[in-house]
Amino acid sequence: MNENIIFFFSGTGNSFDIALRLAEQIKNTDVLNIASVKSVPPLENYKRIGVIFPVYGFTMPNIVLKFISKIPQNNNVYYFSIATLGAFALGAMYRTYEAFKKAGIELKYITNIYMPENYILFSKVPSDKIIWAHLKNSVKRIKEISDDILNYKKKKATKTILYNMVKNISLEESKKWPLTAKKFIVNKECVKCKKCIRICPVENIKMVNGQIIFDEHCECCLACIHSCSKEAINYEMSTVGKKRYINPNINIEEIKKYC
Repeated sequence: MNENIIFFFSGTGNSFDIALRLAEQIKNTDVLNIASVKSVPPLENYKRIGVIFPVYGFTMPNIVLKFISKIPQNNNVYYFSIATLGAFALGAMYRTYEAFKKAGIELKYITNIYMPENYILFSKVPSDKIIWAHLKNSVKRIKEISDDILNYKKKKATKTILYNMVKNISLEESKKWPLTAKKFIVNKECVKCKKCIRICPVENIKMVNGQIIFDEHCECCLACIHSCSKEAINYEMSTVGKKRYINPNINIEEIKKYC
């Protein structure tokens, strides 16, 4: 049995990429997809337990928050967390610390890694030059972080003066995420390849009578929008014509295998 385990949640592959490369660095590490874990497995024999996730709306995805609440307490374990983000973290680090604390767990180490922006509902995917600059820098960051983790280094989250305001905004936004996909539009370019159905981490998409249908438990990861080779899926009109992004280091359809 391996002595470390990393749980990850990923939509377009950034957190998946970090999880795989970090596991390669620290060795003897199991990697599991939070979206594919029906119940938290026994963890008492692990020395290090990590959670890697993308920042959404200055906080973590709902599915990650729920998962953290189910992680068993063990004072002999080194718990760590890494957030991937394309812009501002603001209160995300401290929200993570609070989530672990509420679960009765002392989070020993928390940090973040900047990765290419993918939240195209209200922003844009950066240029290829910036994308590759972020990916190149992430290699260096993973080496630094892996050294810290192997040496059981402690790194705490800090609470900013804007934290309470950001927290309230995040709480209100996260309540809307399950219904986000109800505003997704599938246009005539759709070829019914069903890739969006296969890659949706929470199985929120299905085909009914030849039509792509979105349910009401979306995690707002945008994997379906970014993965469609025909750009047939959009969020109303706000994503039409915008550049798409899938982490080039990974195969997006392999994510579900890590369960």
